Amino acid sequence: MRYLTFICLLSLALNSLADTEMPIYAAYVSDELREQCEKSEKSECQLNAFDGEALSSFVASLRDSEIIKDALSVSEYEVLIGNAIVNIDHANQEAELVLEITISWRQVPIDDLVLRQTTSLGSTSEAAKNLLSQWALHVEENSILEADKIYQTLGASDYASQLQVPESIGDFKRTQSAVYRDPLLGSITRYSHPRFDTAVVDISVYPYSALLSAANTDNSALLNPSPNDSPWLKWEMENEIVQIKQLIAQAHIEDFTISNIESTLIDINGQTLKGLRLEVLLHSQTDPVYSTQYVFQQKDKIIKVTGNLPEYMMSALINESMPKIVVPSESSFMRALRQG
Repeated sequence: MRYLTFICLLSLALNSLADTEMPIYAAYVSDELREQCEKSEKSECQLNAFDGEALSSFVASLRDSEIIKDALSVSEYEVLIGNAIVNIDHANQEAELVLEITISWRQVPIDDLVLRQTTSLGSTSEAAKNLLSQWALHVEENSILEADKIYQTLGASDYASQLQVPESIGDFKRTQSAVYRDPLLGSITRYSHPRFDTAVVDISVYPYSALLSAANTDNSALLNPSPNDSPWLKWEMENEIVQIKQLIAQAHIEDFTISNIESTLIDINGQTLKGLRLEVLLHSQTDPVYSTQYVFQQKDKIIKVTGNLPEYMMSALINESMPKIVVPSESSFMRALRQG
């Protein structure tokens, strides 16, 4: 969905994303906290006092919960919270609440934080909300859920400084650039036309599928493809068609045409680069709506150029833009993922 430029379909996809529940789950407490409880003869403990549903509800009640929800929903994050009520003093009706909070991406820890608060036994839920509020502030102040954090932690490609894309393509001017919080999605750069508000071109750059690499015994063939063999590009286009059809079905559009996947060749500094292209046409009672996609490979990255223009108009923009695009090299993160 990241590269479709059908405005109505993209809006539909974003609206459905907003309804996603937060991936917040109760987790086992650390061995240290468990041992503290088991060895203590003078005080009582209650491990895992709150389940995942309660913890999610507490976060949802925070003032800035929408910021956390939006950030967590755009990548495969999980928030695991081990919790315990320790040092329970029934005589004075007091105890200490401990939250051990880990943010992970695909089971890779990104951030760990342990928070404690002394509270009355009748106010443990309020204490939990207070600690989670402190955690939310920690996440914001330290940019934990920003792309830079996860890319640095994982050793993913540095698109912000190493990706080169043109400032303009034909009459289209570069207006936005963003790096996705998911390293598998890479980056996207948008170009807009100064006179036609709805005309846009997107350049997406991201690593080719680790799953496809794992299925190929000769990884060097993927990094150094022959001109007549591009299975990863075909896989990308076939996946593109599946997603396009899903979005069209969700929008209840019945009159449309999807072209065959066709080969395309462009010359870059005397070398021929092979790619694939696809054109989609939505028929309407007014003007037709187009989306044309091109895919190429440079190093271990897929370059996808998408525009809501017919193919004959996009081809000139492709020939102008592709020689100006330079992508980061294969990252240690993707190398390990492919070898795993």
